[in-house]
Amino acid sequence: MNPFPFRILTPTSKYFDGEIVSLVLPTEEGYIGILRGRADCVIAVKAGDVIRYTLPSGEEIRLGSEGGAAEVKGGGVTYCTETAYLESEAADASARREREREEEGAIQARNREEYTMYKVAMAKAFDKLKRSSHNNK
Repeated sequence: MNPFPFRILTPTSKYFDGEIVSLVLPTEEGYIGILRGRADCVIAVKAGDVIRYTLPSGEEIRLGSEGGAAEVKGGGVTYCTETAYLESEAADASARREREREEEGAIQARNREEYTMYKVAMAKAFDKLKRSSHNNK
């Protein structure tokens, strides 16, 4: 099989940049296989399923990701995603995402609490202002 360039990009890094001989991407309609010479296209990649690609050595790599978009253009493929991780690291990645969600929830809860405290302080200030304007009449 003839190799072709493949890149996996996340917002923080270039996860992979090398030659592969085949690629299988999950989509909402099923899996799509890509070999060298594929017509140019853009593919919406489904989150949660495994992405498989084969190196020229024959080694198959299995990745998990949060979905994204793959662009087949000029004989190569670029896949953009929020996160990518080896399938063997899936439990760690899942725990990391859960921790991030919990931290975000704590931040939102703190923001709601601060907003409530702000509303109470503003209500007290307006009440004090009303009382002082009545006393001045």
